[in-house]
Amino acid sequence: MSLDDLRDQILSNFNEERVEVNQRLLVDKILARYSSEFVVYRELMQNSDDAKSSSIQIVFETENNKVIRILFKNNGFAFRPEDWNRLKTIAEGNPDEQKIGAFGVGFYSLFSFCENPFVSSGGQGMAFYWRKNHLFTKQGSIEDKDKGWTTFLMDTRVPVELPDVEEFARFLANSLVFTVNLQEITVYFNDTMPIKLSKKMEEPKLMVIASEYNTSSPQNLFHLTSVNISDVHLDVKYQERKSAIFFRIANGNLDVNVSDAFSAEMERITKKKPPNKTTIQMIFTGFDEHSSSSESVSSVFKELYQYPEQGKIHIGFSTHQTTGCCCHLAARVIPTMERESIDLANKTLAKYNSEMLYLAGTLCRILYEDEMAQIAQLYNEKISAGTEDEDNVKSTRELLENRAAHALKYFTFNLSTPNEQIGKITELQFFDCLEQKLSILSTNGVLPISEIRIPNSEMAAFIKKVPLVPKIMLEQCDSFFKKAKDKMELILELTLQDVLYELKNRVLSENEMVNLLKWWISYKSKENTKSRNKNDSNQVPALSSFITVDPAAEFMQLARIGDRPLNTFLYFLNPGIIPPDINIPDEVLPYTISKHLKSHDLTKWLGWTELTLVNWAKFIVNKPNLEDDPAFAKKVHQILARNLNNTSKENKEIIRQLFVQKKCIPTSLGMKFPNEAYFENVNLFPDLPTIDFEKPTSVKNLMELFGVRKIVELGIIFNHLNGQDDWDHMQLLKYLASMYDDLTEEEITILKNKPIWLKENSNGNNSNECEEVKPKQRFIARNLYTPILIYREFGLPIISLKGRWSHNTQEGKFLITLGLREYPTLEKILELATPSTDSQ
Repeated sequence: MSLDDLRDQILSNFNEERVEVNQRLLVDKILARYSSEFVVYRELMQNSDDAKSSSIQIVFETENNKVIRILFKNNGFAFRPEDWNRLKTIAEGNPDEQKIGAFGVGFYSLFSFCENPFVSSGGQGMAFYWRKNHLFTKQGSIEDKDKGWTTFLMDTRVPVELPDVEEFARFLANSLVFTVNLQEITVYFNDTMPIKLSKKMEEPKLMVIASEYNTSSPQNLFHLTSVNISDVHLDVKYQERKSAIFFRIANGNLDVNVSDAFSAEMERITKKKPPNKTTIQMIFTGFDEHSSSSESVSSVFKELYQYPEQGKIHIGFSTHQTTGCCCHLAARVIPTMERESIDLANKTLAKYNSEMLYLAGTLCRILYEDEMAQIAQLYNEKISAGTEDEDNVKSTRELLENRAAHALKYFTFNLSTPNEQIGKITELQFFDCLEQKLSILSTNGVLPISEIRIPNSEMAAFIKKVPLVPKIMLEQCDSFFKKAKDKMELILELTLQDVLYELKNRVLSENEMVNLLKWWISYKSKENTKSRNKNDSNQVPALSSFITVDPAAEFMQLARIGDRPLNTFLYFLNPGIIPPDINIPDEVLPYTISKHLKSHDLTKWLGWTELTLVNWAKFIVNKPNLEDDPAFAKKVHQILARNLNNTSKENKEIIRQLFVQKKCIPTSLGMKFPNEAYFENVNLFPDLPTIDFEKPTSVKNLMELFGVRKIVELGIIFNHLNGQDDWDHMQLLKYLASMYDDLTEEEITILKNKPIWLKENSNGNNSNECEEVKPKQRFIARNLYTPILIYREFGLPIISLKGRWSHNTQEGKFLITLGLREYPTLEKILELATPSTDSQ
């Protein structure tokens, strides 16, 4: 026998038995076990909204700071007989296709903390109670003091904690926004009101939908007939704090067109037919609302104020499913049983939900293009018209770019969670519902994205003619442009040809030229790397490698600084050698440009070399200021001296030959040729032209190279001695001793034989006295003795000196070198020892 026969045999011959349901376990294990916090209030709020309530009150009664009773009240329509019947029937859905709440399984969430709930409405009451594992109700007329209110009374199974005020306020705010009729929620802790929420909506404004839009879903289940937008103002007062948020709700009105078979299947699954009309809502903050609310928005609104994070899908309350973009979506999509995700598993429900999500993408595109149209109008009025001054244009451009970036970022789609397919469906229709490419604000106004270029950061600063993505938008919407370029191929980057086009049409400013050269260096470096890689892999050269016009040569010809092409420059400045505030040759790239670039890059990729010291010297030596302006000459000498040690011997000689012919040395007596000037320490005579520098040691090496004199010629010294008997020979001694190392052997010989030095007179003046003597005769050093007491007593001719004598001093050593006698000769000693004949 077949299994069918066996089944028929059982059905025909045996007694039937009813399947028993343990209602207690059904409620506890399934119906009252929702994962979301505050799920009871979520279900009751949705029922209140379906009953067209405008106000809700939630009262927590406590004992010992624990909640023992909760009252939930709404002022909507009173329960009808069919509502009472559904309330006591598990899993019987609300047949009204325009309503979400079914009070089938949702109501039973109350049993998660309440044992015996009681409901009163319209003069009727229904009490729930348990008898073993079965749930019973009793219903009848009551004297209702709160007429006009439907009340749910819930005594807690065990005392529970009061809800956190901020978290509860946040949950209520989220729920209030996505209801149709509710306008106010108040919460009481006994007689205290810690939370009050209110919602105000302006009259909706109808949007014009352009005929170019495809307003039908792919399988034509839904058709978008109209769109209107309402401004919403949400206020909250909690714990004596007040806050508000502003946003907009776009209502997309849909006609629903399903077959009878599809409708029947929907009714079988959901216990209600699909509606003939429905609405999808996008909840978003425009740029103005974002700017006015972002700084002061309360944490209560943080989940409503999602930007820049993803929004959520709401079905009268928030689900766990994100939309993929920053908008919240409120729609009558069919959720999973726990009502926290969107059902894409069931084939019928997946089709219904997906078709609706497609039109959510269309609505997003309509909202985005409307925002871009407003930006385009402002751009044309404020910027393109040319009637505003530069500062106003700059501030207006920045404002519009931030506004455009806000819009683009708002409608940039990322992977939605937990189901990625949700975001993908919406994004696909966002781009496909209109043949025209997505509008983007560029540096030249609002244009289709295909006409705009993505700059790299080095090129954007000097491109004006080609429409570019503005920097603000590129930074704020980076993920969108990467995706649009790499995956969707909606936009291209700038190329070398775009740059050459720019250079043909205008002369760049100095800052733009800096950025142009930075880009060129980077471009050539990358091109070089690619070329090496191709050679290493033996790839066939690209077609561009056979082009006869050298792009580098064309670039150097077209790029101009003022009226000079780049190929007319030969050098760049190293400020460590030649400072930028001194005269430089015309062939040197302006330092205001080169200072932003690396020297090796200028040489490798642009063919310029560093301006050397010798080349600069050849240029500067011909400047008239070198001989006329001491300050200018000093600056030139400081530059040359600072870098002389790093200059080759050959170049030093070139520099020397250039400058020795110039009257270029600043001295105390004016400008002099190098061989006419003396170092600053040559102060033997007051009328010597000594070099005049603030720090003479800093130019010592250069002055030596040029032949500036370190010592006074002996002829000059002797002329002074011959002309002035009273000249201070001690100053001469100190000077000659200090310059001993610079004296030639010939000069030392002359000094040894020249009568320069004075002798103490016969009055007994000695070296310890500071009296000034004025001898009439000068002596050769070897004819005088050192000024010690015993020689003085012997009557020997002693050199006249000031101060204490020491043969270890610089002056003492110098005098001894010249022949000053430290000891008398034997002949002199014998002469001194022989008695005088006059005394005999």
